[in-house]
This record gives sequence, structure tokens and C-alpha cells, in this order.
Amino acid sequence: MEEMFDTDLHTIVSLRMVPWGNAQTIGLYNETIICQNGPSECYLNIIQACAVNVWPAVKHFRFIHCIESQDLSILAADAVWRRCSDDLELSQDPIDHCYRSGEGTKFLLRNGEETERLVPEKRFVPWVTVNDLALQEDYRNYASYVCKAYRGRRPYACRQYWQKSTGNETSGSSEMKMDLP
Repeated sequence: MEEMFDTDLHTIVSLRMVPWGNAQTIGLYNETIICQNGPSECYLNIIQACAVNVWPAVKHFRFIHCIESQDLSILAADAVWRRCSDDLELSQDPIDHCYRSGEGTKFLLRNGEETERLVPEKRFVPWVTVNDLALQEDYRNYASYVCKAYRGRRPYACRQYWQKSTGNETSGSSEMKMDLP
């Protein structure tokens, strides 16, 4: 997904990242979140949910990509996200506030609700959709799906996906949601 911001592809996409992974809720009011890979994953999911809500797409995408690229067997979860925010020169204050205020947990629970309503149902992570079409195992080819679905002015990043123009282009946009572990 890095190429999204390394090319002009991001100009035609409404990218939404939905941190949740394979987490589950338990309790009478679904107030407890249990993550597949333990408490560190839940903590980082909350941090990522905060990032999505406090920073614009380019910043939170790079931040989440950085977190997902780290080895949690070497660094503690708190050190991981703080290192990423330092590396990307992003203030830690809004993330700290979001986490400590409980807003991050609320954001994450909403992500879980959204994930549970997906059609077709999420089978694995990351779960990538383009215009509500689940890419299934072909998620790494998201750019081709985005480019083929888009009907507006052709960005340079899509040049390889378009066949000869029919002259019937219309304005429109593609949407991509991604669910990260």
C-alpha cells in the first residue's frame, strides 16, 4: 500500500483504514476487547484508531505502516509507536490524549462494529475493499482495482491499467477500506 502515496494514486482514492484485525469483544455490553495476539496488539490497535482520527490520511497511513513494520519481540508496544511518531516527526500529544481520555477505545469499538457488518464477511487481515468489493486474496493488487473502477481524469499511476479510451469517462471516485491487525 506504500505506493498509494508514492504516486498520484492517492488523488483518486478515499482511503479509510479501520484498525481492528481479528479482535473480539466480550462482556454484557461488549466493553472488553480481546485481540488475537494479546494485549500489545489491542494497545496498538487503539493507538492506530487514535491516529486515524487525529491525523490526515497521509500521516496516519505512514504511522500505521511504520508500526506494522516493527518487531514487537524487540520493542515494547509503547516504544514502537513512540519511535514511529518520532521518526515521522509527528507529535505524540494528540495520541496520548486520545488514548488516556478513552476516546481511542471508543474509536476501536466502532471499528469492530463496522468490521462485523462487512459484506462479504471478513475472512482474514488485511481485508481490503474497493467500492465495497472485497479483494479477498488479491488485495496486493488493489491499485488495479482502484484504477479500473475510477472513471474520472486518469492519474499517471493508472496508465498501465486502462485500455484504449472509449471517450465515455465520467467523474467519480474509488474508495478503499483496509482492516489492519
